[in-house]
Amino acid sequence: MKNSSVYTLFFVVIFLTNNCLADILFLNFNRNTSAVKAAQRAARTRGERLIVLPPSPRPRDYKLNPDQLTSELENIRRQHIVISSVVFSGHDGGGFFSGHDGTIESFQVNRIMRDFPDIAASVKTLVLRGCYSATLNQVQEGSSWRQAFPNLHLIAGWEGRAPSSERQSSKEYVEDILTLAPQLVAAADATQVTRLYRQIGLYDTTHNAAWIRTCQDSFYMRSEDAAHNRDPFSFSDMSSLCSSKRSEFEEKKQIIESYFYAVDDAHQNPPSNTSSSELRSAYSMLRQWEHCLKPEYLGALADSPMLNPDMIIRLIFFKNVAGNFARLMDLPGLQAAIGAFWTPPMSPLTLPDFRHATRAQVNHWITSLGEFTAQAQENFSHLPVLEQTPEKFRLLAKLRLAYSLSNNILHRLEPEYLPFSWVEPGSTTQSRLRF
Repeated sequence: MKNSSVYTLFFVVIFLTNNCLADILFLNFNRNTSAVKAAQRAARTRGERLIVLPPSPRPRDYKLNPDQLTSELENIRRQHIVISSVVFSGHDGGGFFSGHDGTIESFQVNRIMRDFPDIAASVKTLVLRGCYSATLNQVQEGSSWRQAFPNLHLIAGWEGRAPSSERQSSKEYVEDILTLAPQLVAAADATQVTRLYRQIGLYDTTHNAAWIRTCQDSFYMRSEDAAHNRDPFSFSDMSSLCSSKRSEFEEKKQIIESYFYAVDDAHQNPPSNTSSSELRSAYSMLRQWEHCLKPEYLGALADSPMLNPDMIIRLIFFKNVAGNFARLMDLPGLQAAIGAFWTPPMSPLTLPDFRHATRAQVNHWITSLGEFTAQAQENFSHLPVLEQTPEKFRLLAKLRLAYSLSNNILHRLEPEYLPFSWVEPGSTTQSRLRF
């Protein structure tokens, strides 16, 4: 015990020495003043400064996007500032943060940090203040966060839905996890990790979690386990635990398919209550157990697109997605292209009111658009050469692209084409491709 205590003390000293004269970087995507104040208190306790982005006063049109973050990091490097900890705060869906002041995804952070290896290497603590931000999938080895900051000792956040930044549980978690970080990573064993974690204020009132790399081992501490005084999760138990969830994955897959394909009247639209429904419950389960979606645990079931939580969150907010599609795509141009190719006996095709149409109606329209486009292409190929004008060809290309994007954005809900910010009404983010 004496040797263990000496070793623990040595590790604390090393942790603090490595972060001497360092600062905490706070990326505030949703103007969460309470979380900023909590981090400020922790910084004072640690003897560090807090750097908040966007700065105050906030410059006009300031957005925390990849380009802006790169610019800020260049400024930090020029000033030779050492960053010990980074806090992300905003709406999260498991790997991406968004809010009033910007949007960024973990893979983008990973890519950016490759150009700032010294800053990346100095970061030891990462706090992700958002929903599903610290699931096992987000903290395990090989994740974007672990790759972006290779010397991390602690990643903390929520494995379920996070409370509002104004809630006392949220403020106390941010402050206490930053304050306790040096002690947590110096813990001698799993029991000590649990004891320290229980010192976090109101830890047991939300679904928070933390990955902690100590001098002895790596642990995944969940608030539920800490509340019952259980040891942290061991990664060696992953296979048996994931395999035991197979039937639950299959059950959730059936629920998701029903809304995705709008199979009947009861499922023609995702539930209007986006925060509490069987679809939301399926999403929460998949986010929490996303790390299990691997063939070695679930076989072919792991590859089902119906179990992709990035798609499901877009399905939950389909009404907002469809509304943003209507505002940000060239619907008058699409209607003109349809009109240019309509000839009897083709069925007339009009655009639905995407703001009020059900998912079943939108799915049906996309199918009809695909059939119309195929017929238009067939008719075009049979036109005399002189009638195959550049303008006609341009309109046909627009029609084909419109069908492809409508299918990928509105039906398949492909994250590659559908920006995460579209789950919010009134998004200003353009799709990667437009017609």
